[in-house]
Amino acid sequence: MQALVIFWAILGLSAWAYPGSSMTEVSSGSDPHRTFGGVMTAPGDLELLTVPDGQEFIVTAFVSSVSGGGGWTGGAGFQLSLCDGTSVLAGQMIDANSYSAFGQNAGNLKIDSGRTLCLNYDGSSTDASYYIQGRLVAEGSPYRSASGWLSESDMSPGPAPIFVADADRVFIVRTLGIYCAGGPPNVVIDGTVAVPRQLAASAISSSRTLLATGRGSLAIPAGSTLGLQGSGTSNCDYYMDGAYSLP
Repeated sequence: MQALVIFWAILGLSAWAYPGSSMTEVSSGSDPHRTFGGVMTAPGDLELLTVPDGQEFIVTAFVSSVSGGGGWTGGAGFQLSLCDGTSVLAGQMIDANSYSAFGQNAGNLKIDSGRTLCLNYDGSSTDASYYIQGRLVAEGSPYRSASGWLSESDMSPGPAPIFVADADRVFIVRTLGIYCAGGPPNVVIDGTVAVPRQLAASAISSSRTLLATGRGSLAIPAGSTLGLQGSGTSNCDYYMDGAYSLP
């Protein structure tokens, strides 16, 4: 991770932030909506927001002009990270040519209280434009997200776990986006196939798919494990988000 002290004149970064439009489920107090937009003309890191105490920040949208975005394993493009170097959103989920939940304001990426969110750019374009929006909510929200990278050996025979629901609550997956070098994996719950790979319902591509665009309602029973499984599938980036079902 590059130094977080950014000299805009040197790196050629520009950005702005201002309140957004009305949404629901927001915290009390001042306007909770936040948007960030600008152009990065050279590689660098840009600090966006430190989440206030007692609140969480939910990233709902990210669009950019950059195609071929970098994945969790590297490559040119944009990436959102915690400013300690932990990547939280990257690759095809924010690629300019892919349909994903974040291109339709349907994401639910939770950034915890006290954490600082950074935008990273590692590319050759001198006109890399971006726009990000989200909202602050009270700490203790039902939203959860998970992301990362898996190899074929992780998923076969597998499954490779990516999320475990709390023991006393049902979790509803809204978004599950998977981008693989090979074919898509099965989506499994406690080892049983819930979404067969042939459906490609979670594939991130140039066409809309159900789960990748944030329109899913896949229920994970209390205490159960969501995983990915499949042979012939390699080098998969994945992103998952959703919320615990409220009584």
